[in-house]
Amino acid sequence: MKVDGEKLRALRDGKLMTSQELADLAGVSRDVIYRVESGRTGANQTSIKRMARVLGVEPKELLPADG
Repeated sequence: MKVDGEKLRALRDGKLMTSQELADLAGVSRDVIYRVESGRTGANQTSIKRMARVLGVEPKELLPADG
């Protein structure tokens, strides 16, 4: 599933969180965070939900505006 990588990075940066910290708290690898933020890949629904929970947002907020 496509994720808005720029929005993910902005939310992470806003929490003063490293990609490794987000990965650890969300239960995904740092490489997944890097690939999603750089737009190289999307993420599965479970990972999106976990990242959103850690960042304190709804999962839909991590999705691009165009769906």
